[in-house]
Amino acid sequence: MSSNKNPLNDSVLQEKHRIRKELRLKRQILSKIEQDAHAQKCLDLIKASDLLSEYQKIALYLQNDGEIDTTDFISYCWSNAIQVFLPIIDVKNEGYLKFVNYQPDTVLIPNQYGIPEPEFNQNDLIEIENLDVIFMPLVAFDKYGSRLGMGGGYYDRTLSAVPKPMVSCMSHTAQSKDNNKTLPKKIGLAHNFQQVERLVCEDWDQPLDMIVTPEQIIIP
Repeated sequence: MSSNKNPLNDSVLQEKHRIRKELRLKRQILSKIEQDAHAQKCLDLIKASDLLSEYQKIALYLQNDGEIDTTDFISYCWSNAIQVFLPIIDVKNEGYLKFVNYQPDTVLIPNQYGIPEPEFNQNDLIEIENLDVIFMPLVAFDKYGSRLGMGGGYYDRTLSAVPKPMVSCMSHTAQSKDNNKTLPKKIGLAHNFQQVERLVCEDWDQPLDMIVTPEQIIIP
């Protein structure tokens, strides 16, 4: 009886598992001092680049599992009249995200992964096409803009569902076919050690337009 397994697919999955295990551990063992320093350097680079000058609605995330901490970044946005939105798991559409307005007085409730999510009503939601930029967490990235997440596929699945022309995983610009609006810029936030030589790019992967690390801003 022949096997239906694809050795190449198995090899890719094993390599992704190895990368996730190795780099998640490196993130988790960072000290609070190191984490704070990395987050501050990323924010300093973003501010120095004038990257936010043209954006009014940005999506961020709340740090988990040793990711780059966005606490000061969020406070900076609030202080500069930049609206902040957080991803939440869409309970009515399994595997997808919604984005909700986040303010200083927003109540947070842990989701199924223990990650805080804002309480919200329908008026707090924003269509993803109306975001200017999405700052995304990641486990690994390469210089070509490929991103490896935690494995749930939430960001890739959500972004793939937005109407846009067909693009390959090496393309970095897409527009809505309905109104020709440029879709949100996708920017990864990462520690320096999260860069790898090359990631296997799957058909459903959503490439990053930019990656910010404590040492540099990388544009694929």
